[in-house]
Amino acid sequence: MNLQEIVLDEAAKAIQLTIDFGIFRSWLDNESMKIVWERDAAYPLIVIARIAYDHGPITQTGLREHNLEPIQLWCMHNRCGRRISFDTFQFRNEAELSMFLLKWG
Repeated sequence: MNLQEIVLDEAAKAIQLTIDFGIFRSWLDNESMKIVWERDAAYPLIVIARIAYDHGPITQTGLREHNLEPIQLWCMHNRCGRRISFDTFQFRNEAELSMFLLKWG
């Protein structure tokens, strides 16, 4: 093998590794995790997003903007609550919170 063939072979391996990681990440994001909502103890009309993995504990790790964007758009469209930080939504009353949890809980 000459140098050009070696470089092309290594590049092909790197591309395959990237594709494999993308497939794994997609599986991890879509198949093994679920968003769960925890009520804030001090503010009962606030919920905080957490991740529940099929294989482990509830954690914030793994939560990404693309996970919460559809939820924020739904809240804006339905005038049901508002996003006040990356993983936190606030509601005006219990009825709004209940509607949110029925949809996303």
